Amino acid sequence: MKTTLRWRSLDELDATDLQAWTELGGTAEPHPNPFAMPQFVLPASRWLTPSQPPRLAWVEQTGAATRQLIAVGAFAARRPNLFVPLPHLREYRTLHTPRGGLLIAAGCTTAAIVALLDSLRKQSQWHALDLRNLPLRDGQLEVARRMAESQGGGWFQRRTFARPILDVYAGGSADMRADSKDRRRRRRRLGEKGTLEYRLLQGAQVDGRAIADHLRLEHAGWKGERGSSLLSSPAQAAFFREMIAGFGGIGAAAFMESRLDDQVIASSSNLLLGDTLNGIKIGWDPAFASFSPGRINETELHKLLPERLPQVMTYDSQSQERSYLADMLPQRMEMATGTLALNRNAARAMRMARWLRPLAWRLQGDD
Repeated sequence: MKTTLRWRSLDELDATDLQAWTELGGTAEPHPNPFAMPQFVLPASRWLTPSQPPRLAWVEQTGAATRQLIAVGAFAARRPNLFVPLPHLREYRTLHTPRGGLLIAAGCTTAAIVALLDSLRKQSQWHALDLRNLPLRDGQLEVARRMAESQGGGWFQRRTFARPILDVYAGGSADMRADSKDRRRRRRRLGEKGTLEYRLLQGAQVDGRAIADHLRLEHAGWKGERGSSLLSSPAQAAFFREMIAGFGGIGAAAFMESRLDDQVIASSSNLLLGDTLNGIKIGWDPAFASFSPGRINETELHKLLPERLPQVMTYDSQSQERSYLADMLPQRMEMATGTLALNRNAARAMRMARWLRPLAWRLQGDD
């Protein structure tokens, strides 16, 4: 089998291409990336970055009469800046892209990364790849680093952090940590206000009503007050509705709801791919803030996983290291952000740029 890479635009993909891309997302290992799937990339490009659509690295293995998609990556062209002082490609990212990484079929990581780096070297106009929030345990970064170093390049790390996760079957202190004495007391007090019920919605159950309730609750708290909620921006709300509808259509959307007398007072949105449940957004009714309904809702979701979603091995919060979920989830996943210099000259430029790093953080931040 021969590995080939084509650079493609979203507009040229037909229904067969989209189906192959979707199927790849459902079987990619390890730790599948929903943010590299068409259900995310297409609505994000339409609503969040309409003037800067991504380019797709479309990697296939071909034989005499066969063609199989083994990897897809979405990238955007970037001019030199203080962090990366040469023309480069950056992984496609938006305000709602908490992790990076290509979508790669099981057992094909090395073939896919080699095809990508070879293609970039042949084009010669791009000298580096800027990558953000890559899980170290999935092996993509290690393969890319080795390939770049073999050509005189290398990996220039900007930061790392430890993302809160739950290894569902790891045992130990997960339940104790997620369901503290104080949280049990708050749940008991909340239950005194009426009939308290928890519902895990999947597939077609994640309908327009569930999405509307979720958006309303996400907007009701401090995010709405600061203008950072989804409903604060018509484009972001439209993106979210289309994204969830797309994932719902393939059975990958999962919402957890807490209901008090049939009123939804907390809701979390999640994406189920392979053996991983990925957290997306959470919202709760501020009228019940003293009971911590958002934390209770998350706790009940984690407790339900072995029974309702037994295939789930990992709950990935997709949150930052110091988020409120950090004191609820017992395990961590190491993440890294940085730039992959593809050749010796690019590595030299990146080493020189280290002196500008403090100025870069101060003037432009790291988006």
